Amino acid sequence: MEAAFRSMLVRFFALFCTLALCAGSLVAQGGSGQLTGQVTDSTGAVVAGVEVKLTNSATGEVRTTVTSAAGLYAFPALPIVGSYTLEVGSKGFKSTKVQNVIVSVGTITSRDVKLEIGVATEQVTVEAGQQIVQTDDAAVSQLIDRRVWENMPIEARNTNDFVNLIAGAVPEAQAGGTFRGAAVNGVRTGGGNFMVEGADNNEQGQGGVALCGTLCGQGGSNTSISPDAIEEYRVISHDFSAEYGKAGGFVTDTVLKSGTNQWHVSLFEYNRIQALTANDWFSNAAQTATAPPIKDHLVRNQFGGSISGPIYKDKTFFYAVF
Repeated sequence: MEAAFRSMLVRFFALFCTLALCAGSLVAQGGSGQLTGQVTDSTGAVVAGVEVKLTNSATGEVRTTVTSAAGLYAFPALPIVGSYTLEVGSKGFKSTKVQNVIVSVGTITSRDVKLEIGVATEQVTVEAGQQIVQTDDAAVSQLIDRRVWENMPIEARNTNDFVNLIAGAVPEAQAGGTFRGAAVNGVRTGGGNFMVEGADNNEQGQGGVALCGTLCGQGGSNTSISPDAIEEYRVISHDFSAEYGKAGGFVTDTVLKSGTNQWHVSLFEYNRIQALTANDWFSNAAQTATAPPIKDHLVRNQFGGSISGPIYKDKTFFYAVF
């Protein structure tokens, strides 16, 4: 009896691990960025057939490609984690390394490389600067500053409230209280497309109305995600590409955090108690010499955290939020 129970437990654990790894593989397919560029020599002539190597500093993942006849290279569907190092080398040229290349979700990052004549054993190392203007994409989008959910108290812990931070957004409560999300650029509520890691996260029932209404404030999405699990949150409000489709108001492209070769642990607590809360101005104004004082009452205590790290270095990682 004991042996049978142990065998069943082992099979259950193996099945759980298999499903977890498969889920991780599926999630990794969406919510990605792209890196492109052109390789030229010191005269500006394109250099074709050159090997280009891209390494992720956080996971150790390595990808390689070769420049086309026009000297162009492209790395599609790049995970949004850590930074990248770009290395280009060719016979008759010095090896060139571009460090700290940052790729963002829903955008095309362009990094051109100019090779210098010399011996291949010599190396030129440069730091990648920040790309201010998108020259390869006509979409208008805004990446919400991660300090919003890392350092600021969010009362409902609702990621969809981030949409209200972009220009042209009218909060759901002021746009009719339909529980279908914010109204952006004059498009009525319910005109948003909520995506997580490239997957659909829209509420399909009740005409897109969030099932839990104001209690969780999902605002048209199927579920709300803990801000501690978010790596990037981008809102695309104009001219988004056909890969998004479905809605005409806006698109939220959310990327979840993933594990790396380094261990990370975080803890948080949002505590609001009566003893530390200032009284409401209207409550103070309502007090008179004869009426008893009015004391507002609101108690809120939210806490949680996350843990992540490697399962198998440079190969498999995990990230858990609680």
